[in-house]
Amino acid sequence: SADVVSKEFFRDNETFCDLINYAMYDGRQVIKPEELMDEDTDLSASVDGISINRNEDIIKSIHHNEYFMLCSLENQKVNDPTMLFRTLMYVAMHYHKQLKRIEDKHYPQNTVYPFNLIVNYEGDEKWVCPTSIREYFKDHPLMQEVINDFNYTVISLRDLDSKKLHSERLKTLSSLVNQVYNKDIKDRERYIDYDMAKTITGITGYPFDLKAYFNEGDNVPMTFFEKEEAKYNELQNQYKRQMTFFEKKEAEIKQSKAEINQLQSQCTKQNQELEKLRAENEQLKQQLELK
Repeated sequence: SADVVSKEFFRDNETFCDLINYAMYDGRQVIKPEELMDEDTDLSASVDGISINRNEDIIKSIHHNEYFMLCSLENQKVNDPTMLFRTLMYVAMHYHKQLKRIEDKHYPQNTVYPFNLIVNYEGDEKWVCPTSIREYFKDHPLMQEVINDFNYTVISLRDLDSKKLHSERLKTLSSLVNQVYNKDIKDRERYIDYDMAKTITGITGYPFDLKAYFNEGDNVPMTFFEKEEAKYNELQNQYKRQMTFFEKKEAEIKQSKAEINQLQSQCTKQNQELEKLRAENEQLKQQLELK
């Protein structure tokens, strides 16, 4: 799935480091890959008797000189208006976990470390959702001056500025994902390794069947994506044609049902008239017998 291949790609320290330097420091190489360590992604907790289950995509601790902080990467495929409140909840769960560790004496007393969450948006459309509470309630004039604000950072994978990146694999991924989304493969003669092709396939969401043509370790030509794109589009067109056929048949069935209902209604009315005539006939017979 897209989520799995993204996790595999960005779990690499060099790639993760380049991405967070891009998101937090505008591409300046503040954090080094050797300063990163993987952390437990389980944030499940019980708050006031309510159990909350949550596993982050990637969490790493950063040991920079004498400073320590935590950073999480949340991969997101589609625009989600609730993302602001989801990230707010995730951040709160991180700090709740730290407080619990202090309570259990796993952390030094009164030591809470800073935490930052970055949303890695991998969709093909522009991110349009609010990234702060103030922005979310921008049309609420009574709250603008007094609201307790919260914001999160979102970066769009397909629109990364390569000049601010240092990881060649991240530059390649961003460029090629953009080309596939735009259906404009500029690097037609280029070959990429199987893992990169698998990542592009997962992120772009197209059902490209890599395993049908290649083995792990093979080099994959970029023209593969164009050919698979054509197959994908043809399958979509076939689906649309089938749906049009089924919709037409469904309309015909509805029309037939309507006609049947109309006939049933007419039959019911005729039966009622017939019963009425029988009743009148029976009444006339009784009158004749009395005479």
